[in-house]
Amino acid sequence: MNITFEGKAKVIADFEGYQTITDLITSMGGDGDALNPFQLFLVSIGCCTGLFARQYMEKHQIDLSDKKIEISFDFNETHDLAKVHVVLFVGQNFPAALENPLINVCKSCKVKKQINPDIEFSYTIDRH
Repeated sequence: MNITFEGKAKVIADFEGYQTITDLITSMGGDGDALNPFQLFLVSIGCCTGLFARQYMEKHQIDLSDKKIEISFDFNETHDLAKVHVVLFVGQNFPAALENPLINVCKSCKVKKQINPDIEFSYTIDRH
């Protein structure tokens, strides 16, 4: 990985042929043109969860058109990540027998496995 610098606060990572740009908001000295590194970390939790969920549903030939995941975060008094709430919107026709296995697959996300074990994750199925 190569890291370079640009503009007021941009940090650019070149990794395995892909470029990722991070920035800070203007009040912190950046241009606000990209996610900051911590936001990118939070996004990686969501994308990893989504990838594992997608692969599981595709394996079981489940239509993805009405599926989505919403993730929210709680932070402690020092603004550190304390809890991750994952809501899996599976639609009304999702087989009930696949709900717990889907949750277990999402729990195996490789990004989640690297996170401090004190950070709590909750998973909920929503059929709407």
